[in-house]
Amino acid sequence: MNKSKLVNKYQYDDLLIRSQDPYAKAKYEVILEWLKKEKVKTILNAGCGSGEFSFILASHGYEVVGIDMDTDYIELAKKNREKLGYKNLRFEISSIEKFSDNKSYDVVMATDVLEHIEDDKFAFKSLVLHVKVGGMVICTIPAGQYLFGFHDVKLGHYRRYSLESFRKIVPKNVAVKKLRYFGFFLIPVALMVSKFIKKSYPVAKSNNNMLLNFILQIEKRIEPVLGTSVLFLGKKI
Repeated sequence: MNKSKLVNKYQYDDLLIRSQDPYAKAKYEVILEWLKKEKVKTILNAGCGSGEFSFILASHGYEVVGIDMDTDYIELAKKNREKLGYKNLRFEISSIEKFSDNKSYDVVMATDVLEHIEDDKFAFKSLVLHVKVGGMVICTIPAGQYLFGFHDVKLGHYRRYSLESFRKIVPKNVAVKKLRYFGFFLIPVALMVSKFIKKSYPVAKSNNNMLLNFILQIEKRIEPVLGTSVLFLGKKI
């Protein structure tokens, strides 16, 4: 498959292995727990990539629209949707900033997206335009600028975040409900592999790494003082 100019091969390959990544799976499970506590029917997943999390959301009965500006990702997502037969899920080619839709959603989310956008504050405001008043905004982003290394450069990241730096881009019409770190126990791995050895992060399949799964289950229930990701839940007011 020919890659579009919007994404490099490292980004493309990295996204394809997310479905096997227990770390990504654990973050998705945190978000699903948040969704269970709200009255949610419709979700806009901005920067959906090849659709892994959108498929999970659709499997839980939500009506999902996934958008991404890369044509290869959306092409792959549409093919997989046809194979899986979801009727409550559609995909469109669009950036967050240029997406046009007449409806407002119960939830708008961007998982590991804002770090790829130079003007993240404007992108965040664009997200909020598509959520109902009283609806939820969900984001995940990489944490700790001190961890910025090989993996970030290859993925085209502009930055990593702290809780404080992320608060600065949250629009005034969004109330912070949850803002926490995730991935405390993976900080040494991120430092060693990406910062010092300068290689991509290793990905272990969920079904053959009991220790990592156990650690991630603990992290779902606590809020560590540092982490490799920031997880955000906000409410439009």
